[in-house]
Amino acid sequence: MAKTNLSPDDVCELLQGIWQTVFSIPLPPATPGAIAVADQRSVAGCIQITGSWEGAAVLRCSATLAQKLAAAMLGTEQLEHNDVVDAMGELTNLAAGALQTLLVVPSELTPPTVVVEGSDYSVFLPGSAPIIEQWFDCWSEPLSFAVFESNRCIRTVELSSVASNNGG
Repeated sequence: MAKTNLSPDDVCELLQGIWQTVFSIPLPPATPGAIAVADQRSVAGCIQITGSWEGAAVLRCSATLAQKLAAAMLGTEQLEHNDVVDAMGELTNLAAGALQTLLVVPSELTPPTVVVEGSDYSVFLPGSAPIIEQWFDCWSEPLSFAVFESNRCIRTVELSSVASNNGG
């Protein structure tokens, strides 16, 4: 399995480009502890990447931000729960697809999965280690994009919820 050298700047540029294209807004980086969590619920989307490089991409935000992003993407405030889940899945797919362009080829993406929605949770990615987690401030709400690389020597890695650690 090939290793790759990604930087936080790479991740920052990828997400900023997506947000500019999809929402026409800047996406400034943020310090994890600097973002106030508006509510205690959060949503996380995950896509696994297989091939010459193996790992996962996880996009997380507050439930409030997930609703705002879905409304902006769909052009309506009248949202069903599935609309929010689908929007988070699509944003995770866009982020992982952009990340894929920086990885050793060939690589394949799994379909996006909204892995968790709620509060006080942990995401376990067995056999993976975090290599980057970049935080952003989107409409005064916390947003993070984390990249995990498969590492057979590590059994599990815990990624705490946005709400449980107050944004960091």
